[in-house]
Amino acid sequence: MNDTITDSTLYNRINSLVSLIDDPSPVVQKHIGKAIIQYDDKFEAICQKLQIYLSQTDKEHINRLINQNNTQPIYKIGQIIKHIRYGYTGVIVDIDTKFNSKFILKTTHKKPTNTNQPWYHILVNQSDTATYAAQSSLNGNIPFQEVINPDVATFFDSVKSNYYIRNNKPWIK
Repeated sequence: MNDTITDSTLYNRINSLVSLIDDPSPVVQKHIGKAIIQYDDKFEAICQKLQIYLSQTDKEHINRLINQNNTQPIYKIGQIIKHIRYGYTGVIVDIDTKFNSKFILKTTHKKPTNTNQPWYHILVNQSDTATYAAQSSLNGNIPFQEVINPDVATFFDSVKSNYYIRNNKPWIK
């Protein structure tokens, strides 16, 4: 970000991005996400400094846009996440840098549209299952919680600094 930009110019830019967050056009959404990424993880702090109000829905939408347009994994193995749409929590056990077609859901046989982003293998809390979810579907900004899943002990050795510590057992690819 350019330090010579005035607060009023920055205010106008950020306010324009925020006003377009709800635009239904996929093209607009893609460009908004790319523009927001330019501010790194400081977007919400900049909005707060400039007194631009962001509702919780706006914050979730911004997070989703950033995740969709970020081709690098932003979550880590061992991190606790929450699925935005389905609400389940779990621990990340492995990461694919883009969608792996071997994991097309057997019930739909459809390839997702957002395949050029990281995808995560997740052990679901309070379950004996694992899921495969796109980065844009996840929220990693949640407090640590123990994950109750029989496979946790298979793939993780301990907990340190609110992360599960992965062992060397390979994830089934």
